[in-house]
Amino acid sequence: LQHPFAPRVVASAGDLKDRVRRMKEADAVLHSLPGFDCGLCGAPSCAALARDAAAGEALASDCLPLARERVEELLRVNSGAD
Repeated sequence: LQHPFAPRVVASAGDLKDRVRRMKEADAVLHSLPGFDCGLCGAPSCAALARDAAAGEALASDCLPLARERVEELLRVNSGAD
């Protein structure tokens, strides 16, 4: 049985210390995301976006719902409605 899709594997996974650092960074990014798993950023889940951000392949700001919330917050603060 052949599978039409191959898993994406990072060519240079790095040593254990680097992988642990990326895991911690991904966890921090994941906690900053809204957790909608909407896929609007292009990643299938917030966890996938966080892993990609930690690997330098994406940015947390790629999260469209989060970007919208930040823009709305900036507009409220700058308009004095807060």
